Amino acid sequence: MWTGVDKNNGKKVLERLLPHANVQELFIEGYPGVIFPGWVGSSTTFPKLTSLELRLMPNVEGWSSECLILPSRLQRLELRVSPKLRLPMPLPSSQ
Repeated sequence: MWTGVDKNNGKKVLERLLPHANVQELFIEGYPGVIFPGWVGSSTTFPKLTSLELRLMPNVEGWSSECLILPSRLQRLELRVSPKLRLPMPLPSSQ
């Protein structure tokens, strides 16, 4: 959970964090930025990701990359309290 991090620094911190490619579940809560880095939810960064949960992000509007490709193994996508977040429909998948 993000506490005490302003919007500008929050984006820099999340851009520099790059979880291991074997991550199967990713949970991010309270991110203060406006745009997610391209690696969040990426099929190339997380080929084994099965669950992505994003919560409490009132400022987030989308991803830094216009080409959001969700991992083919993704079984669960949960978005909570992120009123500005807009996703392309239908959601693009790497399948």
